[in-house]
Amino acid sequence: MNRCILTCLTLAGVGLWLLQGLALAASPDVSSHSVSAPASATSLAPTAPRIDLATAIGMTLEKNPNIRVQRSYVDYYRGTYLQAVGAFDYDVKSKAERDKSRTPAFASVNGTNSLYNTFADNLTYQLSVAKKLRNGILITPQASVSRALNEAPNEVPSVSSVIAFTVTIPLLQGLGIQVATASERGNRVLMQAYDCAYRHTLSLEIMNTVAYYWQCWGAEQNVRINRETEERAAQLVTLTRKLVTGYLKPAAQVQQAIANRDQATANRLAAEKKFIQAMQQLAQEMGLDETSIVNAPITLESSPELPDIPGISTEQTHLLIAAALVNRLDLQSLRRQSEAYGILADGSRNQMLPALNLNLGGGFNGVAEDTDAPAYGRALGDNLQGLVSGSLSLDWSIQNNTARGAFIATRSQRDRYQAAADQLLIQIASGVMTDVSSLERTVAEWRKRRDAARYYLQAVNDQEKMFKLGMATLVDMLSTQDSLAQAQVNEISARVSGLIALVQLRFDMGQLWRPSTSNNLCSMDVADLLKVPPAAGAHPASGD
Repeated sequence: MNRCILTCLTLAGVGLWLLQGLALAASPDVSSHSVSAPASATSLAPTAPRIDLATAIGMTLEKNPNIRVQRSYVDYYRGTYLQAVGAFDYDVKSKAERDKSRTPAFASVNGTNSLYNTFADNLTYQLSVAKKLRNGILITPQASVSRALNEAPNEVPSVSSVIAFTVTIPLLQGLGIQVATASERGNRVLMQAYDCAYRHTLSLEIMNTVAYYWQCWGAEQNVRINRETEERAAQLVTLTRKLVTGYLKPAAQVQQAIANRDQATANRLAAEKKFIQAMQQLAQEMGLDETSIVNAPITLESSPELPDIPGISTEQTHLLIAAALVNRLDLQSLRRQSEAYGILADGSRNQMLPALNLNLGGGFNGVAEDTDAPAYGRALGDNLQGLVSGSLSLDWSIQNNTARGAFIATRSQRDRYQAAADQLLIQIASGVMTDVSSLERTVAEWRKRRDAARYYLQAVNDQEKMFKLGMATLVDMLSTQDSLAQAQVNEISARVSGLIALVQLRFDMGQLWRPSTSNNLCSMDVADLLKVPPAAGAHPASGD
């Protein structure tokens, strides 16, 4: 009797379990219509152009606003340099002046005073040239011819001439080549400093473009990986339903498989968001305008395999650091700015002295009777008399806070840029050391993650077969699929990190670009971005 009751209860339990499984297997998926189907990268931006890395770099050099801003600094300091050079230009002045006047006067004629008008007609031509020498001496030759025509008693029409020169010699303030040319030399070095900063900006924006390019590629690959994961999760839901229908799996696993699929869909949507952000970062770096950025480009070429990185010894690392200290244009820029403000500080210190000038002059004047045309020529050779002059002038500002303030400001700038250069030197050495160590480990990491992704892919295929045969649980299947997805994402991340590490090392060593004679910007071989830069090949410093 008890055995019959136990048998009936067992059959009833099995029947209820089967009915529940059939109901769950036949129940609709409430989440199946809440999310769109998996989207490919091109469906996110159906009209987005695909560009290769070289094109992306070219567009950055042409349109990036940071490059244009830095170029404007070069032009600005070229202008200040030309202003300083202008102090030694020839200054030519000329003047033609005519003065007519009538003046009433009394004159005694035969003992009788009579009133008459005197008429004066004076015409003067003047020409002078001023030239400041680079030792501070100012030379000013000048010539003038004057015609005097007066209708007055005992007045004879005449033409007079003066040919003279003056020399102003500074004895304190402004004396000497180093002082007189301080502004010119300082602004020339500043112009060179900002040219180095401009070329460093080229390198920086090239590095950013390469980094954003590979990040955009990596984001697109992550969309692909998450899409494949979502497809596998959807297939697993279908497979689980079939196994539940065939009484090979418990019905509760259907909901677990559906939850896994929904999670995969959410991960795919998150990957798509990151992909769109990566596209926009690349578009901004390339300098696309507000209309073009809506249709941001995506990468064309696939990521290359990372090269083998041979072990870099300590001695080789020191050579790489030494090359970086020679090549880094931002370091050259800071050093040149410190040098420039040091020159300007020396000039400002001299301006604190009193201005004591010795003025020497010499020449001759002549006069010729009559006012006809030949008289102008005779005035330069007839009745010549020598002219000699000399004076000493003093201009002394007792407090002279203007010059004192300029000296303190320029000296402070000199010290600030020197301190910044010293700090950057340490950062460069540390950066190269870190780059070398990071690059070796990143490449090794990528190779291990690539192998892990391959093994996990095989494990998923094997696990699926075992799941169909009932030899593996749904948890095993989900765990293996999750591990595969994570391994694939990690492999892409490590590859992108390795590609960026290569360009980072080249940037930190100052070998990311080389001068181009065609467009005065730079030229580069994209294939070089996959090589460890040599510890040689310093770039020439900026010229005058």
